[in-house]
Amino acid sequence: MEHTCPKCDVLMVEGELDHAGPFRIYKKEGQKGLFGPKTDKITNLTQFVCPKCGLVEFYVEYPQKFQ
Repeated sequence: MEHTCPKCDVLMVEGELDHAGPFRIYKKEGQKGLFGPKTDKITNLTQFVCPKCGLVEFYVEYPQKFQ
């Protein structure tokens, strides 16, 4: 998937955060369990960086889980 920087109108580059596992996000509802949120509305994040201004944007893999 391609993303264009809203500030510079330049094609953004996919980046990767330095971490031990995938960053995920979930719709905030219900309770958290011992090992994380008790929900099926959870998805991975991808990140894109503008090579000109350095803007970073995050996108969810499955946005329909937030409807």
